[in-house]
Amino acid sequence: MRLAGGVVNAEGGGEASGVEVELLTEEPLAYRATILAEIMLTVRIARVPHRYRGRIRIPLILTAHTQSDVTIEIDIGDVAERDIDLDLRPMGTAAAIIERIGEVSEQVKREIAQIVNVRKDDPKLDPLRKIELAGTIEEEWQRRTRSD
Repeated sequence: MRLAGGVVNAEGGGEASGVEVELLTEEPLAYRATILAEIMLTVRIARVPHRYRGRIRIPLILTAHTQSDVTIEIDIGDVAERDIDLDLRPMGTAAAIIERIGEVSEQVKREIAQIVNVRKDDPKLDPLRKIELAGTIEEEWQRRTRSD
């Protein structure tokens, strides 16, 4: 992420540390899967690094829809910046001042929401969002009728 005509540059990364799942509704079947992650961020101003460490919670709303051909399709709702819970801690006095002036946390939440929404809508993931039940039902039927 480049800001202020390239004078400010930010880069970061993170690692998922877990997922919390909560049933929201039974009709339609919907869950909230909250991704927990640890993140590291470096904001460089005129090439001087200022580091941040944090924990983030990204809620995904997963809703199952049945299709007429015995298929279940999982819809993943959009993630808004306001839905993300971020505890970002500056590592140093200068980083703390930059956080206050530059609203680093808000920018990070905005960027993460955008990344999550682009990735969840990637057409390459369509096969992972569909569960074809016809083949599974047929396999189970065959297994049960062979053993009798």
